[in-house]
Amino acid sequence: MKTSYASAIALALATLAAGHVMAADVAPMANVRASINDASGDVVEPLTGLKLREINPGYYGANTSVKGKTRAQVQAELAEARRNDDGGDVVEPMTGMKMRDINPSQYAANTAVQGKTRAQVRAELAEARRNDDGGGVVEPMTGMTLREINPSRYAQANS
Repeated sequence: MKTSYASAIALALATLAAGHVMAADVAPMANVRASINDASGDVVEPLTGLKLREINPGYYGANTSVKGKTRAQVQAELAEARRNDDGGDVVEPMTGMKMRDINPSQYAANTAVQGKTRAQVRAELAEARRNDDGGGVVEPMTGMTLREINPSRYAQANS
């Protein structure tokens, strides 16, 4: 009978102690877990008030914070890109049109390069055919020139 009273008293004390532990605030534990999972080291340790990076700098890499550009700098870059005709060939995804076609006043006018006429191209081709007998072309399988493979075809070019 003494053992049943002792067991009941031990169980009551254990329940009372467990109730106080369960009633404790769990928010600090969540904060601790969050700070452990945060690899930046910028979490403040509550006891000392120092950042984790300051307490253990060896655990964290170098602080590589990049300073962003100001609004004025971004706008200046955009204006220069428009002046330099950058982005005029960018396709707007909703319409499929080029930005130059949507708002042509924002971009410099295209200057067409004058190409050769058909007669000029034909004259150049005829000149190339007169000057090149084709014997210098290398056949890729053997590495020999066409003149070396078929010398009879290029006999009149030699004379």
